[in-house]
Order: sequence, then C-alpha cells, then structure tokens
Amino acid sequence: MAWFRRLPKIVRDLIIFNSFIFMVQFIFNYGLGKEFLIRGNALMAANTGLLIVYLLRYRVEKVRAEERATKHKNK
Repeated sequence: MAWFRRLPKIVRDLIIFNSFIFMVQFIFNYGLGKEFLIRGNALMAANTGLLIVYLLRYRVEKVRAEERATKHKNK
C-alpha cells in the first residue's frame, strides 16, 4: 500500500470515491436484490464535480497564503 500513499491526494480521493460508488452498487444489486445502475456519464460528472471542488479549494488556499504573506510582510 506504499504506492497508494505516494499518489497525490486528489487521485487517492478519486479512487476511494469511485470504489465507494461501486461498492454501494454491488451491495444494492447483489445484497439487497434491487436494481441499481450507475451510468458512466453520471460517474464522470461526479468525478468532474469533485475535481472542480478540489481546484476551488486549492485556489482559495493559495489566495489565503498570499494574503498572509503580504500581511506578515507589512508588519
């Protein structure tokens, strides 16, 4: 599992997210006997949304770091 820890955080989170979705699909289909299908475009949309959230969080953290640096520089 050392290779998994070396992956970037976003890649690890996407793998975990997709694994969770497929696990839920398996439980519904085979464990509960319910018809539960996840279309590929819905999964891609969910992954894209997750990536957008990460990019926005990254940008907010960058701006906050720049603001802290300028505030510290002005003191």
